[in-house]
Amino acid sequence: MLALAALAVPRFSRRPSAPPVRIPSPLQAAVLWLFAMVLVFVANVAVSAVAAGIAIGTGLPVERAFALLSDPKSSPLVTSPTWIAISVLASELVLATLVWRFLRRHRVFLREVAPLGVPSLRDIAGALLCVFGLAPLSGLVAELARRALPRELNAETMVVGLTKGVTAPELVGVVLAAALVPAIVEELLFRGVLTRAYVGRSNLLALLVPSAMFGIFHVEPTQAAGTFVLGVGFGITRLYTDSVLTSILCHFAYGSYVLIDVYAGGEVGSTELHLGRVGLGLAVSAFGFLLMVLHPGERRR
Repeated sequence: MLALAALAVPRFSRRPSAPPVRIPSPLQAAVLWLFAMVLVFVANVAVSAVAAGIAIGTGLPVERAFALLSDPKSSPLVTSPTWIAISVLASELVLATLVWRFLRRHRVFLREVAPLGVPSLRDIAGALLCVFGLAPLSGLVAELARRALPRELNAETMVVGLTKGVTAPELVGVVLAAALVPAIVEELLFRGVLTRAYVGRSNLLALLVPSAMFGIFHVEPTQAAGTFVLGVGFGITRLYTDSVLTSILCHFAYGSYVLIDVYAGGEVGSTELHLGRVGLGLAVSAFGFLLMVLHPGERRR
């Protein structure tokens, strides 16, 4: 009897094990985001230094080379599709490396912080409608930011620079560099790792905080304001389809559409406030949201 009691004591007196630590925590997410901001800035400075070195190597005086690169109207960094694409790819390489190092350091698998379930066709259709329906609101917010904080260099300048004078085959390279790569890398960071810090705590925080980080990450006020709205759309598609693949697809589709539309002669931004378009877009976005929420299809893991 005593032997049985002795065996039983450890079993009933053992304290329950502590729940696993959430990776990342909100603090870790904030630090990771700040590191991303700093490293992308460093990458852009490095690209500028390389461009300046090449210009000086061709015989251009140092002062003139730096004056050329700092001119928002003539700098190849904002007018040359090649140099813009190089800058974008350098930034995305830094982000991808940062995500990889974070996961490796904390011994976390990518699928643990970025669910990669295959969305149903209904989810994809709803997600695309949700994001594209928010485009007019994104444009409206961006225009208000442009009026409040006017600048010579903005997102429209970069889009025009990416598509101006390129051939159709070159446009494919532009889309891959400026739409596909950012869609994959940025969604894994913002809708994957950073969103994971808030999922299960508050859906509202999981939607708004990474979207705010996503907007501020783009720095330039016009782009930051519009990107925040689009980030909310990407966040909705990630949360309500439970897959980062959905937000990657939407990000890529929207980025590709903008580039191809401008290449074909479409309007780049608008100085008018189209409230009717915004209302119609929100209705389309709401319908897409309902497609994802009311009757979601089966999702394969």
